[in-house]
Amino acid sequence: MLFCPRCGTRLPRTGVPCPGCRPTDVPDLPDVLGSTGHPGGVAPVGVTHPADPKTTSPRSADPARRRGIRVGVAVLPVLAMLATVGTVMAWQRADDAAEARHYAEAEVALAEGRSGEALRSFALAGDHRDAPRRHAAIDREVRAAVGAAEVAMAAGRYAEAIVLLRPVAAAFPGHRQAGLLLAQGIALRQAELEAAIRAGERGGDWLAVERALAERLDLSPVDAAAGIELAALRATRSPLVFARHNVLYLAAPDGSDERVVTDAVPVAWPAWSPDRRWIAFLSPATGESQYAAALYVVAPDGTRLRWLAADVLRSRWPIWSPDGTRILYTSVAGFEESGTGGDPGTISTRMVEVATGVETDLTTGTADYAGAGTWSPDGRRVAVVVRPFVPTVTETFDLGQSEIRIIDLATRGVREVAAGRLPASWKLSWAPSGDALFVLTLTEDASSMRFDTTALYRLDLGSEAIEEIEDGATDVTLPVWSPDGRRAAYVVDFRTVRFWSADEPSREVRLEGPFYEAVSWSPDGSRILLPVAESARSSLVLMTDGTDAVTPAPLVFSTDWSNGGPPLWTSRTFAPGQVQGTIEAIAIPADATPLTSPPPG
Repeated sequence: MLFCPRCGTRLPRTGVPCPGCRPTDVPDLPDVLGSTGHPGGVAPVGVTHPADPKTTSPRSADPARRRGIRVGVAVLPVLAMLATVGTVMAWQRADDAAEARHYAEAEVALAEGRSGEALRSFALAGDHRDAPRRHAAIDREVRAAVGAAEVAMAAGRYAEAIVLLRPVAAAFPGHRQAGLLLAQGIALRQAELEAAIRAGERGGDWLAVERALAERLDLSPVDAAAGIELAALRATRSPLVFARHNVLYLAAPDGSDERVVTDAVPVAWPAWSPDRRWIAFLSPATGESQYAAALYVVAPDGTRLRWLAADVLRSRWPIWSPDGTRILYTSVAGFEESGTGGDPGTISTRMVEVATGVETDLTTGTADYAGAGTWSPDGRRVAVVVRPFVPTVTETFDLGQSEIRIIDLATRGVREVAAGRLPASWKLSWAPSGDALFVLTLTEDASSMRFDTTALYRLDLGSEAIEEIEDGATDVTLPVWSPDGRRAAYVVDFRTVRFWSADEPSREVRLEGPFYEAVSWSPDGSRILLPVAESARSSLVLMTDGTDAVTPAPLVFSTDWSNGGPPLWTSRTFAPGQVQGTIEAIAIPADATPLTSPPPG
């Protein structure tokens, strides 16, 4: 008996097709029979097919399936390669993003002066943009600074070497060479300073002693002995600058150690630079002008006398910039005193570079009168009061209502503030915070500047809101800021000292006056000087610690408005970090030829 080898169905005889899996009336089509070999692809219940080598062999598979297998085998490596490429590209994108982030971090660090972090971030930035070039540039700067410091050390210029090495050591703590050189330089400089302190004490040169003590403390902030000695010196010995009978003097607050700085030219209105390494002053003109003076600077020891400018209005202090490199002043170069034809010309605000003598006129062509200048704490802007000249019937000219303008020194852009709301502005003082101006105004006959009382306002430079500080019922002087910028002191009604602070309630101390307008702070801010304009009475030094203790300051100085010489303890310009600088900001050569008159041509 025969059976079907595929499904086991019994066959009647040999050669007869299996009726179960190969009906004679149905074509042999796998897509019709399906994978079971039965119609519809379903085998009869209980029927199974034994494995058939012929039908299960790859060689006996249908062509479409064989082609699919071949395509799959061929495509698989391509797919694997594409997956690998995708993974590599994802990694590359991540690396690019990380390098871009490091580059941005390096730029921020460099802008903020964190050179060490910038160097490391530029290294991590790989070849992103110009990271290699900028990394190399910082590295060259570091090497150059260390090399220059080595040269300075070898020449005995230890202070210079310290200045070069300090930023390197701070930015790169692991830089062994810079650290060793810096430690050596500090030790040698400390020895020099100690010798200078003792020599200054023997010779009574207390300014030199103060400067050396301040630098010693700067080099070693934990030097408690230097701190105590410096505080005591600043309270009792730190010199004031003043003029008497056209001679420039220094003296201690108690009047001792008085010495002549210079009498080479007539002196009036002397003013300390912010770091007190220079003195600027006016020298009244010898010609016919009752307003004009020449501007000079001189070192406190009387050397390096330098002429800087002519035709300076002689009734005001020169106004130092916060960094001590420029001086702001009111110029009468374009002013006609006689007012010929009813046109008095202009009175302008100018700026002069101390090292070069290069002058810049900031206001001519934009105002008839511009004065009372004040510097912003960062030295990038100045504020001035401007007024028009107004013809009158009885006089040649008068002054119209005032405006306050702020001049950007880089762009020369001008911004008017408080338009029309402070029409009698007279003097200005920029707050150390940088966000406000203190404005002293006239309250009687402001146009001709004949007045009996003044008022004081705070002008917010952001919102331009105006706050009344003093209402004008009495006379008020312009506020002068303490060296730390936290308080201002001014005199009300010539006798009452008032202290203003943004953080504390204002307070006042009433004393026997009258006081001159030149209120001046001690270098450490612990005292203020109140000059008395009467030779029969002594000026006073007032403690600012709340005890209100007073000691006499017997200083004799000139009080004439055009030849005045009121004493100043410190600069009238607020200068952050410049209370006692250790580096000279003004690059006047030590062997420069003194100029006591304008240079030829």
